[in-house]
Formats: sequence, C-alpha cells, structure tokens
Amino acid sequence: MSQCEKPVLQIIGIMMVFFQKNKKKCIGSLPKKPFFLHHCSLIFFPSSFFLFFLLYDHVIMMAFFLLHHWSDFFS
Repeated sequence: MSQCEKPVLQIIGIMMVFFQKNKKKCIGSLPKKPFFLHHCSLIFFPSSFFLFFLLYDHVIMMAFFLLHHWSDFFS
C-alpha cells in the first residue's frame, strides 16, 4: 500500500465507523419488538445510509480524486 492510499482509507474508515454508530443508535431508540426492528432495518438503515453518503459524498469524491491524481499534483 502506497503512502497516498493510507489517508484515503482512513477517511473512508472513519466515515464507516460514524455510520455504524448511527445504526446502533437506531436500534437502541426503538421498542424491543421484532416488528419495529424489522421496520427500522428496512426503512431507517437504507435512508440513513443514503443520507450519510449524500452528506459525505464530496469527501469521498475528493479522497478518490486525490488518490487517482496524486502523482499529477506532486510530479
């Protein structure tokens, strides 16, 4: 793994940890009934997942842009 890939993977890793924490909050805030957990997993998880990527899409795109054009900037 090159030096320029590590920061990109760290950024993506931090964002995925953030999403995992929000997913756990969803489960913890619901009544302990299978229906609500099922409803949460089908409705809330995908919507929060897409919202997460809408909010952080520019960060991911910049990270991959820098990864692919790293040599162009520092050549």
